[in-house]
Amino acid sequence: QRVLGYVELSNGSLCASATNRRNWGNDLHHILDATTGLPAQTEVVATWAVAQTTLVADALTTGLFFASPEALASTFGDFYYAILNKDGSMLHNIDSIGEIYS
Repeated sequence: QRVLGYVELSNGSLCASATNRRNWGNDLHHILDATTGLPAQTEVVATWAVAQTTLVADALTTGLFFASPEALASTFGDFYYAILNKDGSMLHNIDSIGEIYS
C-alpha cells in the first residue's frame, strides 16, 4: 500500500516476490526453503530484481531470500535488486536506474 521507489526500464525485465503474496497465514507462504520443504524463515519480506530476461529476474527474486546479491551475481551476472527486510531496512543497487524513497 506504499510506494517504495521506482525504476526506469528501457531494456530487460522487472520481477518481484514477497511473503505477503500467496500467503495462507501463520507464516505459510509460497517461498519455500528447498532444504526443509517449509516456508522460508528469513529477515527478507520482499525482493525485486531487474535482469536481461524475465526468467532470470524471477529466479533472482526468489534467490535473494536465501543468498546475497554478490553470490547470485557470480552465477547470473550483473543485475539490479532491492531487498526489503522485516525491520523496514532496504538493501539495493538501483541508484543508476531509479530511486528508493526513504
